[in-house]
Order: sequence, then C-alpha cells, then structure tokens
Amino acid sequence: MPDADPDRLTQLELEKSRIEARLEQDRARVRHAERKAEDRRNALLGAFLAHHLARNPKLRGDVEKNIYRYHKRKRDQDFLKAYFDALAKEADTETG
Repeated sequence: MPDADPDRLTQLELEKSRIEARLEQDRARVRHAERKAEDRRNALLGAFLAHHLARNPKLRGDVEKNIYRYHKRKRDQDFLKAYFDALAKEADTETG
C-alpha cells in the first residue's frame, strides 16, 4: 500500500469539520423550527382556552381547581391565581 498523502488527509479532515459544522447548523435550525411550532400551538390553544374560561364559569372553576396540580411553582400558581381572580371579578361586574 502506498504512503498516504498528508495533504490529502488534511483536506479530508477540513472537509469533515465543515460537514460537521453544517450538520450542527441544520440540527439547530430544525430545533428552532420545532420550538417555534410548539410555541405557536401553545399560543393558539391558550387563546382558545382563555376565551372559554372567560365565558364559562363551570369550566373556569374546574380548570382552576385542577391546574395547580400541574403547575407546582409558587410563582406560576400566583400568576394563575391572579388571572382567575381577574376573570371572576370581570364576570361579577358583567352580571351585577
């Protein structure tokens, strides 16, 4: 077997590095697109849920009763509590 050409090996290593960098860029692009789609889906579902929570007291009560089991962080619970309190207050002013 003839001796390997060191210049050729160097070129192949550089090409390998460029390909790996492009692969990582493509993977990052895919991850970004997936996060963006997930954020959009969550925003659309959240808007739908918020719309129905504002108009349906039974749904609002059921969701408020159960949502704190899912969201355990105190900060999130306080944020949601303020939201539900505002919805209840808004409903009271509409009916009263």
